[in-house]
Amino acid sequence: MNRHNKAGSRNFRQTTIKLSLGLLLTLPFLGGCSWLPADEQTETLLPVDVPSFEQKPVYTVEKGKFERQITVSGSLMSAYKETLYYTLDNRRVKKVYVKPGDTVKKGQVLAELDMGTLEADIRKTELLVIRQDLMMQQTIANDPTQALLLKVDKELQKEELNRLKETLTQSKLTATISGTLDRFELQKGDLIKANEAVGEIVDTSELFVAAKLDPEQRKTVTVGMPVTVQINRNSGELAGTVKQLPSAEADKAGASTEGQDRIEQYAILDIGRMPSKAKLGTPLTATITVKRLEGVLLVPLSVLRTTGGRSYVVVEDQGGNRREADVEIGEKDSTNAVIVKGLQVGDKVIGR
Repeated sequence: MNRHNKAGSRNFRQTTIKLSLGLLLTLPFLGGCSWLPADEQTETLLPVDVPSFEQKPVYTVEKGKFERQITVSGSLMSAYKETLYYTLDNRRVKKVYVKPGDTVKKGQVLAELDMGTLEADIRKTELLVIRQDLMMQQTIANDPTQALLLKVDKELQKEELNRLKETLTQSKLTATISGTLDRFELQKGDLIKANEAVGEIVDTSELFVAAKLDPEQRKTVTVGMPVTVQINRNSGELAGTVKQLPSAEADKAGASTEGQDRIEQYAILDIGRMPSKAKLGTPLTATITVKRLEGVLLVPLSVLRTTGGRSYVVVEDQGGNRREADVEIGEKDSTNAVIVKGLQVGDKVIGR
C-alpha cells in the first residue's frame, strides 16, 4: 500500500512538472501576441519616383525675315580740326588762359610765352623811328645827302620794328578757328619746341556719327546699309544708313600720328537730324544690318544635325512618326538658320 502511494505521488509530481514546463514555453508566444495593436495594421508604401523620359522640343517651320547684324562702337566726331603749335623755339610758357574742353573763338589768345624785354625793345625802336623821321625833316633842306642817310636809317629801324612785332605776335598762341579744345597740353613754365603740336581745336559746328570697324567688319559693310544708333540713354534708337566707309590711306597716315584718331579712319553714319544735346566726343553704339532676307524658311539652330558632310533634321509627321530629312543651309546667326532646300512651311522638326 505504501509502495502504491509513493508511485502515485511520483507520477503526480512528474505530470505537474511537465505541465509547468509546457506553460513556461508557451508564455513567450502568448506574450508576443499582446504586442500586436488591437486594430489591424496595413503596410504603408513609400512613393517611388518613376523616371520620365525627356520630351524633345518640336518646332514648326515658318517663313520669316532673317537679319544678320553687327554691333560697333564710336563717338560724335568733327570733320575738321586744327593743330596748335608755336613757331618759336626754346621759350618758356608765361601764361595759359584755357584748358581742354573749353570753347574758343577764332583769334582768341590761348597762351603766352615769356619774351623778356621784347615789349620794351619794341617801344624803344618805335621811338627811334620817330627820331629818325624828325631829324630827316630838319636836314632835308640844308643837307640832302645827310637827309638821305637818315631816311635809310629810318627804313632799317622800321624793318627791325616789324620784326620785333612779328616775334611778339608769334609769342601768343591764338585760336586759328572757332571750336572746342579737344586737346591742350600747355602749362605755365613749359619749355616749347618749334612746330611741336601742343593741342587741337575741333570745329563743332557740324558733328558726325563715326563708328569704328575692325578689318573683318569692313569686308561686310557697304554704303547704304541700314543702321540704328543709340547716342545716349535719352535719345532712343535713331535710324539711318552707312554714308561713308573708312579710308585705307587714312589708316596708314593715322599709324604715324602717335595713335591720334582721324575721322577718315571711321565709317560715317547718316541719321538725319542730330539730337539737340549732342556733344563732341559723346560715345555711341551702332547696329548695322549687313544681311536682310524676306520670306525665307527659318529653323532654330538646335534642330540641325550633321554627320560627315551631311546636314539633316528630324521631321515628325501627323502620326508621330519620325524620319531624317537632308537640308541645304543658307545664312545663319547665333539663333536661327535659313533653310534653302529640304523643308517646307508647316513641317514639324525635332530639337535636341
